Amino acid sequence: ARVEIGNDGAVSRLAASLDIGEGRLRPGPDAQPFEFSGARAEIDYDPATGRIAVPEVFARTELVSLAAEGQLYLGDLAAGWPREVLAQFRLRDIAVAQGDVLAGPLAFDEAFADLRIALDPFALEIGRLQLSGPLGRQDLRGRIGAARSGWRIALDLSAEEASVAEALALWPLALAPGVRRWVRGNVREGTLRDFEMAIRMVPDTPRHAGMSFAFEGAKVKPMRGLPPITGAAGLVSLSDGRFAVD
Repeated sequence: ARVEIGNDGAVSRLAASLDIGEGRLRPGPDAQPFEFSGARAEIDYDPATGRIAVPEVFARTELVSLAAEGQLYLGDLAAGWPREVLAQFRLRDIAVAQGDVLAGPLAFDEAFADLRIALDPFALEIGRLQLSGPLGRQDLRGRIGAARSGWRIALDLSAEEASVAEALALWPLALAPGVRRWVRGNVREGTLRDFEMAIRMVPDTPRHAGMSFAFEGAKVKPMRGLPPITGAAGLVSLSDGRFAVD
C-alpha cells in the first residue's frame, strides 16, 4: 500500500493492492451464503472526491469468473463510513459455469455495468449491465438484496434480437422445462425479437419467472408425423408454467 498525507495531516491519497482468498458472503444468519474462490484488485483512492479508481480486478466464484476495470464513488457518508457505493465497470473475459441452472457454460467478451451498492442492509442494484459476445448483446437490470432468511432477487434480461440457439442457451433449465424441450426439438430456424426474461425470488415463497418474445421466419414442426411449418411468425408468452402462442 502507498499512503500520501496532506499538510493538514489527513490522508490525501491511498493506493493499494488487495488479494482475497476463498470466502463467503452471508446476508443473514439463516441464509445460504454466497461463496467465492478469490479476488484480486488494484485501487487508488482520492478522499477529496470520494473516487476509487480500480484499474484492475480479477474475481472468481463457483459460477462466474471475470476481469474488470472501472471506478467507485463513496456516497452518503455517516461518521466517515459510506452507506452506499456507486460503481461503473467494464468487464471482460466473462465465463459463466453451467451449474444446475443452464444447459451449458456461457461466455461473454465484455460488459458495461452501472451499479449501486447499499451496505446496510446489503443490496446490489443493477442500473444496467450490457453484455456482448458470441450470443449477441443482452441487457440485464435488477436488484439483489439481503433479507434475514436469504436473498431477494429481481432480474430482467432483454435482447432486441436472438436466434433460437441463443435463446435456449440463456433459458434456465428449471423455467418451463417441458416447453423448453419442445422448442429445442421442434423449432429449427427463425429470429426472436424483443426477447425478455424475468426472475423473481423471495425467501420462503415460490419462485416467479416469465418470458416473452416475438418470432418470425421460423421453421416449426408442430406434431410428429406432420410436415414442418415454414415462415411462421407470432408472439410467445410464458409465465409460471402458463404458455401461450399468438
